[in-house]
Amino acid sequence: MKNFRLLFFSIGFLAFLVFLMLNLYIDESSLNVLRYKGMNTTISHVLSGEYPYTTFLDGKGDTTSNLPGLFYLGMPFYLLGDVGYLQVFVFMLILLFLYKLEISNYRKIGVLCLLLMCPAFLWEVFVKSDLMSNVFLLSFFMYWWSKKNEENYFEKPVLLAFLIALFLLTRLIVVMPLIIMFFMPFMKAQMKNKLIFIIALVSFIFLISLPVLITIPSWEIFLQYNPLNNQTGEAPWFLSAFFLTLSFLLSKRFNAPNKIFFVLSLLVFSLVLVRFLLNGFEEGFYRNIFLNLFDISYFGLTIPFLFFYAIQQKNIMHA
Repeated sequence: MKNFRLLFFSIGFLAFLVFLMLNLYIDESSLNVLRYKGMNTTISHVLSGEYPYTTFLDGKGDTTSNLPGLFYLGMPFYLLGDVGYLQVFVFMLILLFLYKLEISNYRKIGVLCLLLMCPAFLWEVFVKSDLMSNVFLLSFFMYWWSKKNEENYFEKPVLLAFLIALFLLTRLIVVMPLIIMFFMPFMKAQMKNKLIFIIALVSFIFLISLPVLITIPSWEIFLQYNPLNNQTGEAPWFLSAFFLTLSFLLSKRFNAPNKIFFVLSLLVFSLVLVRFLLNGFEEGFYRNIFLNLFDISYFGLTIPFLFFYAIQQKNIMHA
């Protein structure tokens, strides 16, 4: 046990220090990735009472696609001096979570090492991206809620509504995981809890969005410049409709905690792959991969789901 603790925390602490130093020494202005600039712009503008979605992040006319929920996830780290610390914080959560988890010590070390050897995860840290951290936090929430409220997901509808509203307002991709996990339990919940949940969800969506809403200069500008235009433009409407419908269908069979994360990894990977193939056939695969016409980092969205799938498997003996 002592040897395990020493090895686990030695690996984890060394990685933590490396990630921290990377955030301190990497010049964010040199990064050719807009996620850092997007979150920074959203938070700085909202805190100063300015509408964030009319500010161009580069010479191509790109604006931030951050939904209001990311303002809250990134603000503590913005106030600490760098929104890139979000990735370091999430890694610290992963370490503590793995250490406390009741699984084989060998598997804890194995999962940690696999994560640290994953190029997509390391890339997220290097470029101070919030994409994978966002999905890791969502997965933590889903895992924690399934353990604490195993018998009835809607026993605490107000708290659940707040957390779902917060994550819904980070990225539209999180709609699929939330549908698969909570749609069927919602249909089975008591009518009273359903009504409380719906009212609370709408109220929290409004309240969470309020700091951004009060900065809107005009209705015309809002229609032209808003994060939904950026996020819905990432995929054709028919593709989004198909995968949303598929999410509802999968919820009937795969909302159990020991199945959901594997299904989610396949579903999200399939969505990104189909988008990549459509873009490749339309614009050329070389241009999509090497000329940045398609953001291949979206394939990393599957990693948090695979992480939670791996820790739930029971086919490895406990040490």
